Amino acid sequence: MPPFFMLRMATALTVDTVAAWIAEYTQDDDFFVVSVTLPAPDAIEVEVDRDAGISSDECAALNRHLLSHLEAEGLDVSVTVSSPGLTTPMRLPRQFRKNVGRDVEVVLPDGSKLTGRLVRADEAGISVCYEAKERLEGRKRPTMVSHEASWTYGELKRVTLIIGKRSRRDE
Repeated sequence: MPPFFMLRMATALTVDTVAAWIAEYTQDDDFFVVSVTLPAPDAIEVEVDRDAGISSDECAALNRHLLSHLEAEGLDVSVTVSSPGLTTPMRLPRQFRKNVGRDVEVVLPDGSKLTGRLVRADEAGISVCYEAKERLEGRKRPTMVSHEASWTYGELKRVTLIIGKRSRRDE
């Protein structure tokens, strides 16, 4: 009989295995996985969402689904299933599309920040409408001027939703 650690290695978890178990959970088109991480050999962390938002009850149901697979494999692993927090930077194009019309803070690689309304998100990148004070010709005082800027995802350091301020969807 092989030593215990050899058996443990044969049933080691991978992100792909956990992702396959999550795929079994639902085939709904609006459900998506944001991230799956294995921060330790005995821990799994999963972030999931839906286009219309995910409930804590559904996160708990997915947690139970994963625990049943782990139990069947004879693994004692802690599982955390959650939705991405409101202050967690968006990472997937789908997260950006879901939040079009909401206020965001954009941080560029040089550390500069701007806040504005997310007006477009697709597979290539995003566009944000923002206002900046500018001195216009013929005026003594600076005036707020609207601008729209676009970036590819690779040009962004971080984009987060602005909370605590009324954030409306496009009307």
